[in-house]
Amino acid sequence: MRKTFKRSLALVLAMLMLLTIAPLGFAETVNPATCDHNYNVVQEVPASHEADGLRKHYKCDKCGSLFVKNASGGFDPVTLDELRTTVHTFDEKPEFVFTPDPKKGYTCVAVFTCNVCDREVSIPAVVTSEITKQASCTEKGEKTYTATVTSNGQTYTDEKKDPVDMVAHKFVFNEETEANCRENGHIAYYSCENCDKVFKSNDPHTETTMEFLESTKLKSADPKLKDRTEHTDSLKNVKYSYKDGKRVAYNCLLGGFEAHFCSYCEQEYSPEPIAAKNHVDDNFSRVEPTCTEPGRTAYTACKVCGYSAAPAEVLGALGHEKETVPAVDSTCTVAGNIKYWKCKRCGDLFKDSDLTHGYREDEEGNPIAKLDDEGKPVKDENGNIVYEKLTAEDFARPFAKHDLKLDSQRVDAECIKNGSAAVYQCKTCNQKFREYQKEKGDEIPDDAFVNNGDRTTYKDDPDYAVYYKNTTDTTIKMLNHIWVQDIRENSVGYVAPKCNAEGSCIATCSRCGSKTTLSLDKIPHISKQMLKEMPATCERGAYEIHRCAVCNETYELDLYDAEKPDINADKAPIGHTWSGEVTVVREATCTEKGLKGRRCLNGCGKAKDTVEIAMIPHKLKDVKVDPTCTEDGYTAKQCEMCGQLFEKKTISNLNGHIDANKDAKCDRCGELLCDHICHKTDIFSKLVWFIAKLWYQYLGINQTCKCGVPHYDPPKTPTT
Repeated sequence: MRKTFKRSLALVLAMLMLLTIAPLGFAETVNPATCDHNYNVVQEVPASHEADGLRKHYKCDKCGSLFVKNASGGFDPVTLDELRTTVHTFDEKPEFVFTPDPKKGYTCVAVFTCNVCDREVSIPAVVTSEITKQASCTEKGEKTYTATVTSNGQTYTDEKKDPVDMVAHKFVFNEETEANCRENGHIAYYSCENCDKVFKSNDPHTETTMEFLESTKLKSADPKLKDRTEHTDSLKNVKYSYKDGKRVAYNCLLGGFEAHFCSYCEQEYSPEPIAAKNHVDDNFSRVEPTCTEPGRTAYTACKVCGYSAAPAEVLGALGHEKETVPAVDSTCTVAGNIKYWKCKRCGDLFKDSDLTHGYREDEEGNPIAKLDDEGKPVKDENGNIVYEKLTAEDFARPFAKHDLKLDSQRVDAECIKNGSAAVYQCKTCNQKFREYQKEKGDEIPDDAFVNNGDRTTYKDDPDYAVYYKNTTDTTIKMLNHIWVQDIRENSVGYVAPKCNAEGSCIATCSRCGSKTTLSLDKIPHISKQMLKEMPATCERGAYEIHRCAVCNETYELDLYDAEKPDINADKAPIGHTWSGEVTVVREATCTEKGLKGRRCLNGCGKAKDTVEIAMIPHKLKDVKVDPTCTEDGYTAKQCEMCGQLFEKKTISNLNGHIDANKDAKCDRCGELLCDHICHKTDIFSKLVWFIAKLWYQYLGINQTCKCGVPHYDPPKTPTT
């Protein structure tokens, strides 16, 4: 009774608690933007050195928004930080603490210290940066980080300067030139576009001078050029124009010059003037920009010099439209992927969120060039190498391992009985897998895989001992017997083979011990007499007909062996001798095509270069088969040569037999309609029926046949 009371009391208290907290837990959240605010005053909380205070303000109980009254009596929204008050006396300037950040460079907080209670207040500062001195390939630069923070209406700033490493030289390769008829040459070298220094290689430590570069290519050092002062025209030319005193691309309206080249040193020389003339304009279509390649507007330009009065406007590359593909964990049935990015517009895939690493790379981090069928790098229309783009496979995660448990035990195969492999079931995906065991001698398929996440197949690594494959076929094929014959002469069941009869013996399976009787092939004949030698034909060599001394039967013995053509070469097949004339080999009929060709003159009946002869038409005649009592008749046209029927029309039968006089015979065709012995006319049947009829009459039974014909008059019953 007491326990029941306590349980009831606990239940009542629990219900009261739920009713108390239910309004809190299920209260509907009100959107401040649409809330019909009420303004409940919250009195000022004075500040102290131990804790911040709050100014007098108003709070909406519905959405929790905070307000202060403005000069006109209205309410302005504020944040909690704007309401806080302090009584601290801070230093005139805070201490700025810069912290290195791998992404932003630095983060910073401004630390204010109270002069009264020594309390420190840290306020995050906004850090901006700019390059205040550009680095070059000969001098370091400078980057300035500026931290800014505002407190109590006053703004404080501080700076931190970091050096910027010198930029690398921008090397330009200058090919080796030979001295020409008028100038010295130089060996190959690199120059920097920014500082005009020259280098032996693309290494800043190999700086040199032009005097050194020309030292081995002096014109005077070449006997052929030493005394030359002029070029020899090669009849090659290049056109160009001048504008504002500068050499520019050739323009028809400007005119220009046609320069010649020396056939001896290939130096350009002696430009000849070209008179100005009108342009020959052509229209060029618009080229749409892509994510990475700029386009251009349609324009008109000269077909001769390429000048355009209204050049095409360059349409900037669109840039990739980023889409994040989140990471997906792999399961044992579905391969997941690591996080990557792709362009919504062109579909290219990238390793980074900046969409810059979109190509497959080798082990050294270099992009992999796309190769053509000959193994050479593929190049675009501008001569740039095309690299292999990333695919979804490059971001795939390996499958998770199956969590396998044994579902059914392995049963080994026997000689005449199939076995069954062990079956495992994955606890995660419920798939079932059969087991292959290398040490058991199972025939393991190439796509069987070890239980691992990357699905290494047996074909990939055949050194593992246990394999699994997702399959419903668990049969291990029977091993079959390995028969060992007992062909000893006195052994049980041994029957020696003869030339005209097979022998037999008892064989025992070396695997399971079963026994069976096996037949033994006949032995060769033993010649008693050579009856006749048959000459070689077109396709068969000569052979002899012998009579066997054991079985007295005749058999054939080939005199020529194609595998040993040098032995009895004169007995080899003579080969066909084809006629030069094409004749009919087989006449065409109405059911089979004929054949004509070149016959073999040796009389073997074969032909070559055969051509079919079309079948001849059927030779038809009208036929009619009358219907009978039970069989349909028909009319048709019948081929006189092959007997086939055409245009066959059925004539219905006569609807059965007629027996009007009840004599068990058809009145129309005379067919006997009853098989009883009383209707049969042979002597034996008549004798049997005569005896049976006397017996039936004596017994007074069966006075009528089953077909209704009376067998005899029934005996008269005596009257009293």
